[in-house]
Amino acid sequence: MRHTRTGWWLEEAGDVTPLRPLEGDARADVVVVGGGYLGLWTAWQLRELEPELDVLVLEAGVCGHGPSGRNGGF
Repeated sequence: MRHTRTGWWLEEAGDVTPLRPLEGDARADVVVVGGGYLGLWTAWQLRELEPELDVLVLEAGVCGHGPSGRNGGF
């Protein structure tokens, strides 16, 4: 059994290409702060319900890597 620092599910998701940090002002219909399970599911569900919504997810690190990632086999 192999343990990783990121959790199994994030490792199985494949390579993660970080985006550049947000610069300047940004506009969106909805801003979700935090890219854990709750934040990502909220953003996904909002887009499912209203596909035309502009949803912005702000995460300081890697989405799904914080406490949410620990559920996947730290």
